Parts: sequence; structure tokens; C-alpha cells
Amino acid sequence: MAALLASGTVAAGAASAAPQEDPTAVAVSSTAAPTASPAAATNTPGTAARTPAPTTSGTTAPASTPTATGPASQPAAPAPASPTATAPAPAPSDATLPDGLATAVKRDLGLTAAQYEARGRAAEEAAAIQTEVAKTDPSAVVSVAGDGISVQTTAPDPDLKAAGPAKVTIRVAKAKATPGKATAASVDALFNDYVKTFGIHGLLSVARDASGNFVIRTGARATAPATPLAKPVTLSVSDFAAKYGNVTVKAADGPAQTHFASGAPVRPTFVSGDPYTMVNGQGYYAADAQNANGELCSVGWNGFNKAGKPAVISAGHCTSDGRTRFATLTNPANDTAVTGPDINAPSLLTPLGTIGFSQYGGPGNSPATGFNPDATTLDGVGNIGTDVSVIDNIPSTLTQLPRVARWSNAGSWSPQMPKQIAQDTANVAVTGVGQSVVGAPVCKSGRTTGWTCGTVNEKGIYIIAGINFPSESNPNGNPDDVRAIRGFASINGLTSYFGDSGAPAISGTTAVGMLSGGGASPDRPTITIFSELKTALAATGGYTVKIFLATPAVQAKGAVHPNATIRGTVAGAPAGTTVSVVIGGRKTTAAVNASGMWTATAPASFGRFTLTAKAHNGFSSSASVKATLEVVKPTVPAPTFTQPSRNGSAVAPLTAIAGRGMPGATIMASGDVVGTAVVGADGTWRLPLSSRTGAAGKYRVTIKAVRAGWNDSPAVTSAFAVSPRVPAAAPQGATVAALAAAGGASLASTGAGGTVPLLGMAGGLLLLGGGALALAWRRKL
Repeated sequence: MAALLASGTVAAGAASAAPQEDPTAVAVSSTAAPTASPAAATNTPGTAARTPAPTTSGTTAPASTPTATGPASQPAAPAPASPTATAPAPAPSDATLPDGLATAVKRDLGLTAAQYEARGRAAEEAAAIQTEVAKTDPSAVVSVAGDGISVQTTAPDPDLKAAGPAKVTIRVAKAKATPGKATAASVDALFNDYVKTFGIHGLLSVARDASGNFVIRTGARATAPATPLAKPVTLSVSDFAAKYGNVTVKAADGPAQTHFASGAPVRPTFVSGDPYTMVNGQGYYAADAQNANGELCSVGWNGFNKAGKPAVISAGHCTSDGRTRFATLTNPANDTAVTGPDINAPSLLTPLGTIGFSQYGGPGNSPATGFNPDATTLDGVGNIGTDVSVIDNIPSTLTQLPRVARWSNAGSWSPQMPKQIAQDTANVAVTGVGQSVVGAPVCKSGRTTGWTCGTVNEKGIYIIAGINFPSESNPNGNPDDVRAIRGFASINGLTSYFGDSGAPAISGTTAVGMLSGGGASPDRPTITIFSELKTALAATGGYTVKIFLATPAVQAKGAVHPNATIRGTVAGAPAGTTVSVVIGGRKTTAAVNASGMWTATAPASFGRFTLTAKAHNGFSSSASVKATLEVVKPTVPAPTFTQPSRNGSAVAPLTAIAGRGMPGATIMASGDVVGTAVVGADGTWRLPLSSRTGAAGKYRVTIKAVRAGWNDSPAVTSAFAVSPRVPAAAPQGATVAALAAAGGASLASTGAGGTVPLLGMAGGLLLLGGGALALAWRRKL
């Protein structure tokens, strides 16, 4: 019976985007794509009767099996366990979570949807802050505690703008040095010092936790060995750590182990060429050319190669250093996450592709070298690498979804309906690729233990047994074959086991890593190790992860004007997203800004046009949306009267009428006033009047605004009155000349040749042309 390597290790390919499922056109009324489902809580595969009691995580051997430091024969596989740690954060409210997921979040994590969302948002913002703060303080530690972010840094004024608008609590703490002791500055520097002193044998990890302190997990002997660079000394590991003020040592059983499984695959369920839809986290079988020897692993990430062709990214050690060449999907209904340990033989489903590039440890699957005196940078010390492989030549009959399997209600799945894993409405959409953050929730999905969750407890360098490391099945192996990778660990919370290798690790809806093994400690904590996704992707030469993009929404539809701005949105769009817009056969590309907005320009010609919009990020694409636009001649806005106001009044003489209107339009007046005026850039117009036109009287004027290529504005009519100017009252003793001046008359019109004084208010005479006119006032009693 051929031994099947079902590693508990995973690797990933290059980070980026990928086309979305169901890229069909949708109606305008359906433009808003469903909100990406956040990672849910724990795995609930199978029924209670079929699910065996879980053991510790993939890092700790079952109680009945002695802990080994390398590949070993497979013990009975455990069933998925319900983690006690929090799961990654979603985004929406209960109303927008997939069916059953909101209930699962509350049941498994004790969190409301709002709390779940807040923790995921905090992890995303913390990753951005870490990048910015590290520019001034490379040793800064940014971690997540609940929905808050903690920043430990020596920088006097850390740049926290990367937190953006998220409502998170930032706690900035200055790093403290211990008097009389050295301070470890980085994982690489401490790793360098350790292996220079003790060598690499027995070491499990050198990492940094949420407090900013460093943890060395090792099973090394008490004294340092003699090396060309380290003379024999009786220095214990504890004494080594004691010289630092921020380093602790914890016992471990040496390098972590990958998880092997045994069993023989049965014949494929599908015939080659049958269509099938797959998701991240389901199982596959990697075999050699004769299909005689192989390994069971889990799909890490659906994605693309550097040319944009479909690919799968998984763990490097699943290839046995390049020995396996062909990959076949297994039937999820017969995987251990569903059946429990009662069915161990995998059931092959349909061809997945051919295995291409792989790296487990350093380049070329090379082992860690310990201290390298010739290294010019810390990155060259110890040959620290990653754990990644890629699968190419994906059949055209396979549809790859950017979603992680949730394995919900898996106990009801039928082997005759293997598509049920992709039809699970609780599957989690992948919306981006990012760095892991200490303190953030993380979940993984694998063929053996399904969906389990925990917390990112530390990040650093991890040592894992190589393919040729001594084991029960290979007692004469090479003890120097240990591989060093950069990654993160979840301790006492996230369950994994043999066959989960390659399982995707997701925080909220952000892809952050792949399962890469586990390490046991004497006190038997669960230590599950993941390779850092971005580090793994960088080693592949351009492979990217397929991500979910929401369907664009079109805000402007129906009747629009020539060259009008058409606006739209893409919900939750990651940076770098664009929208391809086709209107009447003319294609343009619109950038999506930080608020998710995009714009396009309507055609300059009149008519009815079909608009099609589709979002893109890297090689990822959304579903498309269609809308109908009708480009019509615009109508000039109606002008207004300001002088006199509409239906108002004025005092003669009225020299002009004025108002406001559309800049550049021409005002046409008719009725009692006829003429034209152009509206200025400031939006005002003025139509001068002749002395006769502006005389006292009643007027009725109608105006409208016209502009070439536009419909005329609605007409506006104003009925206004122009009143004669009223003379001011003359004071007692004023002369006729003064009175005439005040009243607008002159003495010449009276025939008088000079001025006369006005008499008192009781009466008087006014001489007119030699005659006399008696003026009398009667006092009102």
C-alpha cells in the first residue's frame, strides 16, 4: 500500500487578484454584488455520530502516538475541533452575513457581527500601520487586542495615518530596555546569535509575540557545541537568554514535523473533462508519474501564474522536493473533515493539473545552514526561506472560486454530489492578500480538520523537518535536513492534522498564510505553524491569489446629457482596482478611488447606448453589469430676475433689467422690453433700457435662456411697476429755485424772472406772469 504524504504544511503562490466567479452580466437593479462573506468560526463537519473526538492540533501528536521530530507513520486522524480563540473579522452586519454564518459567529465565538467586523477591520489597519511605523522603527511591534491596535515603538512620533477612518483604538507604548542587559532588536539578529552559539539542531523557532518580547523554542542540549566560531563553553540556553532583557526560552521537541498519512486512493469519481467548481481548502492528491507514491494535501489558494492563466498555490513540501508531478482533486464528501477517521482512503475526483515550481526551505529545497559567516545581510543567515508550490495546466473544465471552504453542514454531503462544497453559502470570499498581524484572529480550512480558528500569537523563523529527516519510516535519514521558513504560529487554539498541509489561512476576508506544519512541546501546547503568504508568493516569480471583487454599481443611468459624468462604485474594492467601461462599443478604463468611486464620460452624440462595467484587480475580475443610457439634448436652466425682482417694483428712471442664468447662455427678452443679453462667467446678465422704456408705468416682460446644442429654458414672466420719483418736502423758507430743484421744475416755466421767498405756512401769494395766486392752508382742528 503506497504511503500518502498528507502534510500539515502549506505554501502559497504570488499575491494578487483573480477573476470572480459567475462573470455574467446582471441587470442594473442587481448591480450591488453580495457582500463578501467573512471567515466564520469553527468547523462543524459531519454529524455528531460520525465526528470523533478531536486531539491536539497538527503540532502535537495524539496521546497514543509518541511525539516525533520528523515524518512518521500516520496515527489515527482526529476530527476537527472547535477552537476557543476568536475567528477572523467579517465586514457587514447580521443582515448581510451569509445564511447561517451570523448564527455560527454568535454560537462558536460568542461575538456579534459588529464585534466580528471590528476585529477584522483592526487586523487590516494594523498591517498597514506596521508597514508605516517600520519605516522609522524596524523593531516596532504592532498587534491587535480585541478591536484595538497596540503600537510598541521607540519612534518619538510614529506615523499612524495608515489607520485611516477606521474607528480603532491606538495604544502607543514606548519600548523599554532592561538596565544591565542587552536588547534583542529583531528576530533575524537573535536567530543569528543563537545558531552561532548552539547550532540549529533541536531548534523549533525564534519568534516575537504581542508584547514585543522574543521567544526561543528549543530542545537543544544544555551547553554550546564547539564550532569554528564558538569555542566550547558550558553555557546553557537559559543563560544565553538571560543576557537579554526581552528574551525567554521555552522547551520544545526540536524541529516541527510535517504530517504524513497512509492509504490508497480509489479510482476517480469524475471522468476527465466533466465540469467542476472548486474552492480553497479542499483536498488533493499529489503523486509521481506512476501514481504509485503520493501525498494528501489541501488546496491553498486558487490563483494565476504570471501570464494570468489559472493556477493553484499550495505547500512546497507537498511535492516531496519535486518528486510528485501530478495533482488530482479528492472527493470532499469522502475527506476526513467530513467522514472522520472511519474512512481513511481518499477518493479521487478529477484531474487538477501538473505540479510546477516548489520551494521548501531555501531556494532549490535547500536545508537551513545554521550560522553563515559569509552572509552579508541578516536575510542570508541560516538560508531562511518559505514553503510554497504551484500547480499549473488547470483543466478548462474546472471553475476556480475565490472563496475558502467553510465545511458547514458537511455531514449531509453525498459522495455523488461533490459540488456541495462549492455551493456552501457560508464559504468565505477572499477580498485581498496581506501580512499576518500578532493578536489578530485567523482561521484555516483543510481536508482533514476542516474549518478551525485561533489567534496569531507570534511571528518569526520556524524550523521544520525536511523530507529526508530521520523518522520511523526513515530511521537512517539525514538529521541535518531541517528547513527554515518565515511565518507565524497559533498556539493552543487552532486545530490541524495530517492532510491539512497547504490549508489557506485567512484573517477576516484577507488571505495571510498557508499551513506549514507543527511542533510539539513537553507541556504539549498546540503549536500550528503557517508560512507567511506574501513571502511565499514572492518566491514564485509572479503567481497571484484570486480575489473576490464586487460587481460595479452604476449610479447614473437612464437619460443623461452629452459628455456628462457617469458615476459608479465598487464595494470594498482593494487598492489598484479599476473598472472597464464599454459604452456603445467604446472602451475606457476608470480607476477606483479609496472611497470605492469611479467615473466615466457619456458619449457626445445623442441616442440610446448600452453601458457594460466590470471591475478588475490584477488578473481578478468581477461579474459585469449592464445599464441603458439615453443621451439627450440638455435643457438650459430657467433664468431669474434680480432687478427688479420678479413681479416687484422700481423707481423711475429704470436704466436696466438684470438677473442670473447659466454662464454662456443668451437671455432673450420679449413683451414690453425686447432685447438680448449674454450671461457672464459669474452667472449674471444685464439688459440696458432706453429713457423712454424705463419711464414710469407698468411692464410685463418674458425672458428665456438659449444655448447652441441645448433645449431652450422654460420662459419666465415678470409683471413689475416703475413708479415716478416723488419730490422731497421743502423746508420752511426755501426758495422757489430750491423747490424747483427738488421737484424737477425751473422758474423759467413760470415766467418769473427771479426767486421769491415762500410765505409762512398760514398762507401766501405766488406771482405767476404778473398775476397773483393765493395759496392758503387750512389748519385741521
